[in-house]
Amino acid sequence: MVKAFKMRLEYGMGPEYERRHAEIWPEVEQMIHEYGGSDCSVFLDERSGTLFGCMKIEDEEKWQKIRDDVLCRKWLDHISSTIKVNRENYPEATPLRLVFHVD
Repeated sequence: MVKAFKMRLEYGMGPEYERRHAEIWPEVEQMIHEYGGSDCSVFLDERSGTLFGCMKIEDEEKWQKIRDDVLCRKWLDHISSTIKVNRENYPEATPLRLVFHVD
């Protein structure tokens, strides 16, 4: 299964968002795999500040449990100043519906 989503950068934070992800903590990568995620990519529309992400997940229920992981919270706290977040300091992410795919 592939999950796709969009998020918004805080104004002027594109370079900082990119820098922090270029230095992603190895334990965060491992955590993503532990919760069934792989092949994760994020793309930036520089004109609008919109981020488009997609990743493969093994199982939606398993993936949702990542939100409760202490390391996930720590990473989100680390990047939250660069993107729009909600009151719980989670990214304001909008799921995207697949309309076309080619293998």
